[in-house]
Amino acid sequence: NALLIPNFIGRPFAEGLYWSLQVEVAFYLLAAALVFGRVFHRLPVLVPLLVIYLVEAVFRYFDFGLSATLPIVQLITDMLKIICLGWLLQRFLIGQKRQWLDMLVLAVMLIYFFVKKPMAAYGVFEAGGRGMDQLIVSIALALFFLFFLTGFATKTMSYLGKISYSLYLLHPVIMYSTLWWASQPSGLFLRDIYLGAILLWVIVASIGISHLSWRFVEQPAQQWA
Repeated sequence: NALLIPNFIGRPFAEGLYWSLQVEVAFYLLAAALVFGRVFHRLPVLVPLLVIYLVEAVFRYFDFGLSATLPIVQLITDMLKIICLGWLLQRFLIGQKRQWLDMLVLAVMLIYFFVKKPMAAYGVFEAGGRGMDQLIVSIALALFFLFFLTGFATKTMSYLGKISYSLYLLHPVIMYSTLWWASQPSGLFLRDIYLGAILLWVIVASIGISHLSWRFVEQPAQQWA
């Protein structure tokens, strides 16, 4: 777990969400390579985007005997697509550099996230699956456009953004501890409490522990780095 590779040797992650750390470290290395290689300065965004789709297709259609790696590759390529989309939006909305090829690629990607993905989500939902899972990026993009166009920003939103990584990693600690407590004799009273009140407790406690993690772990580590 310390090396982020337990799944490669058939061992569980210490906490359910920590599988994502493995993906994120690999993603950071690739993103750093894109930055230091000045890929987006030297090439049209269509080139790295096509390379990403090619890599994804190769891993999807050819069996390399790397079953533990395939989901990781899929997630990394998805994140790299979002990097490409973010680069296009930055040029279009902030840099005012609106080249026709970039605009065409941007239009195709927005159609994918706002038309194709919702259609796929509906199909999954109709089949009894978790359709919302298909809409995470689409919802995030919609919120981005809403915030960008309205100029919506508050200190509270900024603060939640700062602690969001700790919040992501630590909220299961509060959530599952509360669930465990409710199964114990001392926590039977929790079953008579309105669920909304318990969820409010989970949210408030998660924000509290995440603030401590951000203040005493994340901030010092970032300053040291």
